[in-house]
Amino acid sequence: SKNELLHLYKNSKPLEDSKPFESLIDVLLSQSVSSDFVLNELNKYMRLRSFEKLFRNSYDTVKTGQDIDTSLIVSEIFHIQMNTVKDKKAYGTNLGEVDKLLECNKHRRFIPTNIPFLNDILEGGGLCDGQLGVILAPPNYGKTMILLNFALYAYLKKFNVLFVTLEMQDYAIMKRIMFLLAGALKENVDATVMKRITSHLSNKFMILYKPVKTLTVDYLYSVYHQAIVDNIKFDVIFVDYADLLTTVSKYKEKRFELSDIFIGLKGLAQTLNCGVFTATQTNREGMRTETVTMEHMAEDFSKAMTSDIIISLSNKIEADKVLKLYLTKQREGRSNIAINTFVNKNMWCEHRDDLDVVSLDNIMM
Repeated sequence: SKNELLHLYKNSKPLEDSKPFESLIDVLLSQSVSSDFVLNELNKYMRLRSFEKLFRNSYDTVKTGQDIDTSLIVSEIFHIQMNTVKDKKAYGTNLGEVDKLLECNKHRRFIPTNIPFLNDILEGGGLCDGQLGVILAPPNYGKTMILLNFALYAYLKKFNVLFVTLEMQDYAIMKRIMFLLAGALKENVDATVMKRITSHLSNKFMILYKPVKTLTVDYLYSVYHQAIVDNIKFDVIFVDYADLLTTVSKYKEKRFELSDIFIGLKGLAQTLNCGVFTATQTNREGMRTETVTMEHMAEDFSKAMTSDIIISLSNKIEADKVLKLYLTKQREGRSNIAINTFVNKNMWCEHRDDLDVVSLDNIMM
C-alpha cells in the first residue's frame, strides 16, 4: 500500500521533503499494479536523491575551504549503489543451474510473421520476447505496410498487439487493416465485419496515434503499464517508425538522438519481455543499390548493433509484384539471406499458388 511504501522508504531515506515523494508514489501507483515496477522506480528515485545529497554536502565542504576525502566519497557512492540493488540474482545466474536455464529457453515466446519461409529462417520461428526487429527501407517503399502485415498476422494468431503510429492517423491505419483483411478473407470488409472479427477474438489490437516527434520511449512504458491495469498485456509492440520518436534529452546531432531511441526500444523489449518491431530509413545510397544491407542505415550505424533482427526491402511494394526482402541480420541465427515474396491483397506469401488461407470461420474458432 502507499503507507507501507512511505514507511519503508522514510526510515532509510536521505530526504527531508516528503510531499514530492508522496506525489511520486501516487503517479506510480496510478500507472501500474505491478509492485516490482513501483519498487524499481522508487529505488531509482532514492538512488538519485542519495547522490544529490552526497554531492551537495561535498560542495558545501569545499565552499568552507576544507579538504574532502575523495576515497570516502567513492566509497559512499558504491554504498548507495549497492543499497538500491534488491535483486538476489544481482551477480547473474550460476552455470551449474543448467536445468533452469534450459527450461527458461523452452518457454521463450516467438511472434511469427505472415511469411512462412522467413519464419523457417528465424530462430524459433519469429521475433522472440526481448528482441528488437527492424524493417530497413528507403522512403516510400512500404515500411508501414510490412509492419501492418506482421501486426495483423500476430493479431489473427491470438497475440495482443499495440500498433504505434506517428506518421499516419489511426483511422488511416484502420483503413489499411480493412484492406488487408478484405484480401485475406476474399470478401468486403466494412465496420460490421470488423466488429464481428474483434468480438470473436479475446485478444486486442490497439492503435495508438501520436504526432511526429511528440512520443518518447518512456511514454510507451506508461502505456504498457496502464494497459496492465486494464487487464491487457501486450505481446508485441509495433512502432511506425523509430526515426519519428523523440527523446527527453536533446542532442546537437540527429545520429545521437537515434542511437538513444534504438537503445531505448531494445531496453523496452527486454524490460517488458515482449517483442518490439519498428522501421528505419536507409541513406541515399540505399535507394540506388540492388540489395539493401546494414551498411545502408541512415544517420547512425549503432542502430544496427542494437537491433536483433534486420529485414531490408530492396524494391517498392506493388500489387502482383515480387517483393525482394533480405535478412541482413539475425543475432541468434543465420543471416544474409534473400527472400522473394509475392505481394497481392492477401497476406504475403512465397509463391502465388501458396497463399495462406484465412477465412472468417478460422478467425472465429
